[in-house]
Amino acid sequence: MRDLYINMNNHQNAIFHQLDNFIKHSHSFTMTIFHKITNSAKLVTLLITPTYAKVSMKKIIKYCVYCVYRVCC
Repeated sequence: MRDLYINMNNHQNAIFHQLDNFIKHSHSFTMTIFHKITNSAKLVTLLITPTYAKVSMKKIIKYCVYCVYRVCC
């Protein structure tokens, strides 16, 4: 009876170790994808921000020129 109990525990441990390895690998893989997406989002943000700032500055300058022209003339 004792041998059966020991074998059952060893079998369970083997299954749990496999499950544990699978979960660790899945988590690691998921985090790798998450970091790649995060880095891609940062890159896109860095690429878009200067363009948006450039457009905004053009609008501000255009508005300032319009206001000055309106006040002066």
